[in-house]
Amino acid sequence: MTERAFPLQEMLNEAMLTTMRIKNLAVIRELEVTFEKGFTVLTGETGAGKSILIDALQVILGGRGYKDMIRMGEDSMLIEAAFYFAPEKYVAAPLVPYLLDDTLIISREIFRDGRNLVKINGSLSNTAELRTLAPYLVSIHSQHDNQILFNSELHFRFLDRYAGNEELLLEYQECYQQYKEVCKTLAELQNRRAADKTRIDYLRFAVNEIEVADLLPKEEETLKDIKLLMKNQEKNRQNIAMATGALYENEESAYNCISAAEQALSNADDFEQEAERLHEMKYEIMELSEIVRNRMAEVETEYRDLNEIEDRLAVIYQLKQKYGGTMEGVFSFLEQARQELWQMEHAEEISHELEEQQEAYSIRLQTLGQTLSQKRAEYAPKLATELEQELHELMMPHARFLVSFIAEEGPCPYGYEKVEFFFSANLGMDAAPLHKIASGGEVSRVNLAMKSVLRGIDPACAFVFDEIDAGLSGRAAQKTGEKMYAISEDCQVLCVTHLPQIAAMADQHFLVSKEEIQGETVTAIHPVKQEERVSELARMMGGVTVTDLTRKNAEEILSLAQRLKWEQ
Repeated sequence: MTERAFPLQEMLNEAMLTTMRIKNLAVIRELEVTFEKGFTVLTGETGAGKSILIDALQVILGGRGYKDMIRMGEDSMLIEAAFYFAPEKYVAAPLVPYLLDDTLIISREIFRDGRNLVKINGSLSNTAELRTLAPYLVSIHSQHDNQILFNSELHFRFLDRYAGNEELLLEYQECYQQYKEVCKTLAELQNRRAADKTRIDYLRFAVNEIEVADLLPKEEETLKDIKLLMKNQEKNRQNIAMATGALYENEESAYNCISAAEQALSNADDFEQEAERLHEMKYEIMELSEIVRNRMAEVETEYRDLNEIEDRLAVIYQLKQKYGGTMEGVFSFLEQARQELWQMEHAEEISHELEEQQEAYSIRLQTLGQTLSQKRAEYAPKLATELEQELHELMMPHARFLVSFIAEEGPCPYGYEKVEFFFSANLGMDAAPLHKIASGGEVSRVNLAMKSVLRGIDPACAFVFDEIDAGLSGRAAQKTGEKMYAISEDCQVLCVTHLPQIAAMADQHFLVSKEEIQGETVTAIHPVKQEERVSELARMMGGVTVTDLTRKNAEEILSLAQRLKWEQ
């Protein structure tokens, strides 16, 4: 196979991460990285900021973003990532609505005050949407994944993914959730039936007491307003009498005064228009006086006796104290009490219906669980065989991998059996639970083998390995690099590594370093090519002191890597 050091334009033939831009994240002031298809490595001294790039990817995929990540002295940090999807290739359905000209650009800005500004192709979005899209964009694998492999409770996920059981498992889990809800409701109903008589008596009394009261939604406020008016009724009566007297009834009322003025202007020459206006005013005053008098009569007729109002308010107060504290609470209690009473009075019918549902869900669960178990049993030896082959290629010639099933007493969230991985690294050693016997270097290779086996199933367009090479060295490191390169033929691979054997296999190599610019320490990233690459591999091999022999070894490692890549 020919070397894949092609220009970016020639390599854009599938889905991939093309660009990342980071601003004000930790020690990063501002940087932009353009990635190519194939295998990319990031190297550099410990603490240079290599893993910060992975942190940035996790943030852009909807992971937790903390204000403490913002560069000191800045108000916010910005992360952008661009993904390319070839038009002739299949694109996962969840991504399709977001694509714009075969491109997906995600940006996320996090402010010190806790605000988040998320955009997908320029449109406002949120972190929940990012987390939904994340599995189809980047699959990040780190040393933390080793802990996932150690957790036997999660082993069924690896097997189901390999067996293509995701939809079947989802259907089973939905049925299981419905089954558990029915079981819970049925148990609560059966537990209540022992105390039903007392409870029914209470609910009947409470419902009757509230219904007899015949409350109206705004009745309390209305009665309080009327009560206040009635307390002021005598004062109101006096004021209204004064008003009607001043307007019309008294000898010196406004009506009489205006009448006198009208008469005088009528007898004067050339004041007919003013006299006419006074005439109109006089009848307006008379009409207003009549309106006030009639309104007072209506109020006195409408209002009931004050004692009746206070008695009614007392009833309302007692009901509020007993059934909710507010009028809204009383109405809410009444609705719930009616519903509970109906359920208790019809408990036998409801219980029978729930039992039928429970039986139906149980049968459905057994059917789905049996299918799930059969597919797991069918694919378990295939997964074990493929993993063993991968591990043999990773310098573990005697590795054995087994998938064990432990039957559960009944249905569980993941099926009717527990799945656990057993592993043996050496000849003559019995296989035992993975977490009990695998060393750091061994579990790193098991992890990589698992990713390699599952790479054709993983929907992500890029794999990221963050220092999963812990505990590896020598030939095992070389084989790990070859394996990552092989994975990159199907899917873009980015790897943070300290091992020269892995770095030498890369198509694209970046050096991450710390630099001092204008009195500040910042993280910088530079492409490493040609002679610089030999120097970087030598640094990784020799540490502080790089000798001629170290450089020669670095050249040999790089030359060997190139031959291996050509042969694949």
